[in-house]
Formats: sequence, structure tokens, C-alpha cells
Amino acid sequence: MYEIYEQLCKERGLTNYKVWKATGVSQSSLSEWKKGNSMPKYESMRKISDFLGVTIDYLLGKDPKPDLSMDYQLQQAVKALSKNKELVVLCRKVESAPPDKRDQITRMLCESVDNYLRLMGIDPEQ
Repeated sequence: MYEIYEQLCKERGLTNYKVWKATGVSQSSLSEWKKGNSMPKYESMRKISDFLGVTIDYLLGKDPKPDLSMDYQLQQAVKALSKNKELVVLCRKVESAPPDKRDQITRMLCESVDNYLRLMGIDPEQ
């Protein structure tokens, strides 16, 4: 179970210190978990799983896929957007469109991107 936590932290470039600062779960609790001496309490596991963007079941090894939480997906999307000013401008243009047209514009953009990715030999569902 700790191995899953450790892998998620590695993938996200996180240390126990960063997890502690973000969640309030002490580094000593994480260390005891690593040693196999104890498990974090439910509330601590919830904070850790929310921060990492996975379910508690995934973190405990009970669920084979990470099922990323919406909060984590949103954080990742914002991080990606902040690196690409053209995407930010595009989002602003969509938001400035009349409310009754936004869904149509969004669908068209999504379909265009999916079609382009397929033409490039990339699975748009990845």
C-alpha cells in the first residue's frame, strides 16, 4: 500500500514534506506507514488521497485503477493551461460567446481536436 503512495508521489514529483505541508499528515505518520508499523487513520488517508487525486481504495491497493478525482484533473488542466497562453485566450473566447452557443462551440473544438489527433495516429482517449 505504501508502495502505491510512493509511486504516486514519484510521478508527481512530491516528497513526504510536500504532502505533509499540503495535507497536515505528519511526516512521522508517513514514515511509520512506510515501515509497516502503522496505517494512517481514515481522515489522514482521505486527505492524502484527495491531495493525490485518487480514491482511498486505490491508495490501499483495493482498486486496480486510479480513478483520478475531479479536483486533481482540474488542477492538472489549470497547470497545463497556465503554460499555454493561446489555450487561455481560446478559453476566454469561448466564455465570452453567448451562453446558448458555448456548448456548441465546445463540442466543435473537442471534435476538431479529436479528429486531428486521430489523423496524427494518436488515440484521443489517452
